[in-house]
Amino acid sequence: MSERLQIHAELVTIGREILDGRVIDTNAVRMAELLKTRGLVVRHAQRVDDDIGRVVDAFRLAASRSHVILVTGGLGPTSDDLTIEAFAKFLGVPLVEDALALEVVEDCLRKRARPMTPAQRKQALVPQGTEVVKNPNGTAPGIFLKRASALGPQLWALMPGVPREMIAMLKDDVLGRLPGLIGYRSYQWATHFVAEASLQERLQPLIEALPPDFELSFRTRFPENHIGLHADCSDATRHTHFERIRREISTRLSTDCFSEGFELTEIEAVVLAKARATRTWISCVESCTGGLLSKKFTSVAGASENFFAGWTTYHNAAKVGLGVDSDLLRKHGAVSESVARALAESGRAQALKGLGTSSRTLCVSTTGIAGPGGGTEQKPVGLCFIGLAASDRETRVIELRAPPSLSRDQYQAYFAQRALAEILGAL
Repeated sequence: MSERLQIHAELVTIGREILDGRVIDTNAVRMAELLKTRGLVVRHAQRVDDDIGRVVDAFRLAASRSHVILVTGGLGPTSDDLTIEAFAKFLGVPLVEDALALEVVEDCLRKRARPMTPAQRKQALVPQGTEVVKNPNGTAPGIFLKRASALGPQLWALMPGVPREMIAMLKDDVLGRLPGLIGYRSYQWATHFVAEASLQERLQPLIEALPPDFELSFRTRFPENHIGLHADCSDATRHTHFERIRREISTRLSTDCFSEGFELTEIEAVVLAKARATRTWISCVESCTGGLLSKKFTSVAGASENFFAGWTTYHNAAKVGLGVDSDLLRKHGAVSESVARALAESGRAQALKGLGTSSRTLCVSTTGIAGPGGGTEQKPVGLCFIGLAASDRETRVIELRAPPSLSRDQYQAYFAQRALAEILGAL
């Protein structure tokens, strides 16, 4: 990032559950990503438990070194939600009940048909002199404050710890109040099944030739790898360089990339969008992925327009109940090309019963060994068969052997991602 923007950003995450491992701090990742879209790079981050003294200490440290401080967690109604009280103590001001904050709490409770309690009303207390930020998805309002400091103007935003609430508040309200480089640009690519080192090697000539202050970032989210291009494009020359590099990266990544743009789209949403465009109904029959594909599809808003059904046929009797010939299971075993084909065709047949034989349908099946036990020399852990039964072609089965030494969760994620990639290619 250009040194013309000498602004240090800091993240403070509050909550004992973050420190003891009960909750993974995904908020810090998302906040950093969104700050970067404005050319703001996080220089410091703190995690602190629900002790008011330690929270105040964290605020003092952040105030001594950063211009933009984003705080999440501890804004709720329970006794361990002490962030607002700690912030008032740090500022040296009293807590006062704010009319807008009370309205936010009352409105949310009204929508949920829940009564106002003293604990809920506590969320309307804010440090005197601060500004309330509405929470569109919860009862806890946020807080925004611009204050003078030894470093110059200092901006504080206190937001809930619930990711859905925090992200909406940050994107819809807080982000637009923060300073940033005019013309700063970020562009991203989502790839899968390619090692980070291989991507680095593929893009190395571009990396070596990057103009000053252009940055190429890599992030792993198994089984995906995400790449980002970030730069100050405030003049025409830098904008031209950015566009040239962006096009070259897209060309070099080719079909290994399934989503690109200012924000990335999950592969299941990409699949459903293509299904919608081709007027195809998707269904899935899962064994080794245990319903993960169905969960991914149904997590996408509007999935009901193109996702018909999912069956988790874990026991062999469940496979037979769906329509698989029991002789196939006895002869070839559940983890086999024959059973993967039969599962996909059985699922498609069930979809046609409900949708009508004129409907364009595609059914995917997964049957494999996710471990840690159950593998043999002939059928090792990491083996998976993916079946694809579609309206306009013969049923196809892909034999997949995942990388070794993965955890059970990783194997299931890998199998599901490969199934989604196969569906995308078949639509």
